[in-house]
Amino acid sequence: MERRWYEQTSSRTARFPIDPSSLRAAPNRPSVRAPSATPALSPVPGSVPVVDEAQPPKAPSESEFRFRLDESLTQGIGRIARHETTAAALFVETLSVDPDRSVHEIRKHCKRLRGMARLVRDVVGPAEYHRVNRGLRDMARMFADARDSRVRLDTLDALRADHELPPDFAPELDAVRLGLSEDHARQTEMLANSPLVRESALIALAQASRRFQGWEVPQDASSLGGGLTRMYTRGARRRAEAGTTDRAEVYHDWRKRAKYLRYGLELLGPAWPSVLGAHEDELHALTDLLGDANDATQLASVPHFSGAALTGPSEGMRGLIHAYRSDHWTQALGLGSRLYAERPRDFTARICAYCDAWWRDGGAPDPAEARPS
Repeated sequence: MERRWYEQTSSRTARFPIDPSSLRAAPNRPSVRAPSATPALSPVPGSVPVVDEAQPPKAPSESEFRFRLDESLTQGIGRIARHETTAAALFVETLSVDPDRSVHEIRKHCKRLRGMARLVRDVVGPAEYHRVNRGLRDMARMFADARDSRVRLDTLDALRADHELPPDFAPELDAVRLGLSEDHARQTEMLANSPLVRESALIALAQASRRFQGWEVPQDASSLGGGLTRMYTRGARRRAEAGTTDRAEVYHDWRKRAKYLRYGLELLGPAWPSVLGAHEDELHALTDLLGDANDATQLASVPHFSGAALTGPSEGMRGLIHAYRSDHWTQALGLGSRLYAERPRDFTARICAYCDAWWRDGGAPDPAEARPS
């Protein structure tokens, strides 16, 4: 009996349930937090790839995370789950090559899968949803410390590069950076050299993929309505709360809610690309603003910037961090007031109507594309 990819934990090769040639490179939206692109994995001919740990895999195609007209919702969920878990597994296998890139991609694929699960939560039931969500959440948390250590380092560098600081600040801030760099090196080394992390991650991904394959979702927009309403409502509530507080955890939670809604609209985008694509773009801009602010919060948590008695450079840097974060929060609040302007039931009814029309019309051309220029 052929061993599956997640069972081959002691080998330097692995089998995958789908052909990784589908993980073709695609232009990604720029992000200040996303590590730079890396060389691509070259699969051997055939459907059984060899994972070359000397090279990281290609960035998966963004177009794979979309429902299609030529498949049912049930089939689409199965296909997307196979694609996302396989892509994440490839980055787990090559973690030692480019840890920063791999950690970013692994966590992104887990969030996408959790977003898809949220969309159909009412259909599969709370017990099944929580089982899948917890498994993916706990797996992604294994990589959180490495991600946070990278963020603190990059945010310090970005703030120093973008703002003119007094020259006498440099020695102290250089010492802080050295400490952050050493911490990041420790975190990534522990990940790259941990068989337990590797095997636990691969098993969790395999379990999630199997559970998604068993989900049956009726081909009707009402199957998605409960998930859309819940994601939109929770984001709107966090937007309202954020307007009355400066607590970082509220903004961080708002970002998570906005990101899940963004993934939901990404899945449904083909129903009306010009409209849903624009909404998704604005949600992406919102999550970028909130994400950059959260990165500043991570840097502010460094003892050198959060202590009671700070020196001149530390005090100046802390003021800069808080000003940077406040500016991003202000921009996010303005954008959020428009993104959450509708009543939840009206938002859901509109998106579901687009989906029903898309399925009924069989993918008629997007009116915006058919319009003469």
